Amino acid sequence: MEAFWSSLLLIGLAELGDKTQLLTFVLVRQFRRPLIIAIALGLAFLVSYSLAAIVGVWIEQSFIKNWIHWASALMFLAIGCWILLSASDSHNEPEENTSSSAKSSSITAAFAFSFVSILTAELGDKSQLSLVAISIHLQPIELVVAGALLGTLIVNLPVLVLARHSYSRHWLQRSHQEWIGYLAGSLFIVFGLVLLLS
Repeated sequence: MEAFWSSLLLIGLAELGDKTQLLTFVLVRQFRRPLIIAIALGLAFLVSYSLAAIVGVWIEQSFIKNWIHWASALMFLAIGCWILLSASDSHNEPEENTSSSAKSSSITAAFAFSFVSILTAELGDKSQLSLVAISIHLQPIELVVAGALLGTLIVNLPVLVLARHSYSRHWLQRSHQEWIGYLAGSLFIVFGLVLLLS
């Protein structure tokens, strides 16, 4: 169960204050179909995380263990720095269009657009790269993917509810978003340092 809980915690932290939360918020506001967006979100992350875990296992089986250890430790450090920089740059994000013109959009259009948007946004994102690093060290990958998916849903589903009931982008103050980013980034850096020193 270490694989499950580790991936749940680390991926959940990586997703806090991430662009996926803003994207989810905007999609719900745009399409007015939170359940469809939730399904699209879950499937997009399932595909993204499955690919990341497969890559992680392939790397673990293809390279010398010492190289993997150092590379994954450096990856965690890099992701931590990435999160910290993203948190400090969050005040430069543009306001999203709050138009409700797509309220009557079809279920198929809402699902397809949301799935493609979320999957594209996650390609090469810090959560996907984190899962590659996690799956190098922890097995089985089914539990790694399940933990990552649950961590992501725990972080993003409240955004669906808030978007459903909110007409303001500022459901969470920017200063709070920045501090969440700083905390998550710091924890990734600590995890990377622990790997380097172990």
